[in-house]
Amino acid sequence: MAVTQDKDLTFGQALNYLKQGRLVTREGWNGKGQHLGLQTPDPDSKMSRPYIYIKTVDHALVPWVASQSDLLADDWQTVGASMGWTETSANEDTICEKTEAALEPGGVFISIEGFASPLVTVDRRTP
Repeated sequence: MAVTQDKDLTFGQALNYLKQGRLVTREGWNGKGQHLGLQTPDPDSKMSRPYIYIKTVDHALVPWVASQSDLLADDWQTVGASMGWTETSANEDTICEKTEAALEPGGVFISIEGFASPLVTVDRRTP
C-alpha cells in the first residue's frame, strides 16, 4: 500500500506524524537519507519514556534534540513509499525483522540488538 508523502509541514505537524508511527525529515537537511522516528519503550527497553531518534547519514540511530531552526522550520516532510508488514533477512544467521514503519524507496530498516520498538519485532535467533 503506497503512503502519500506530505511536504511543507511545520514541526507540530511532523510531530503528529511521528506519533502515528511515520518517519519524517527536513528538506533543508544536508544529509541525504536522514530521518526521525519515535521510539516507544517496551518492557525490555533500557529507556522508560518515549523519545525521538534520528537515522544519521552513516545509518546510526541516536537520540535527537531539536534545534531552534528545526522547531521553526516549515520544510518538514514525511518519509516513505510503502507501509505494511515487511520481512527482511540479510542471511540465515542474522536477525530477521518486521517493520510497519514507512521506509525509504528501496530502503532497509535496520534494527539494533536491544533497540526495541512497537514498529519492530526482532527475532533474536542464536546462530
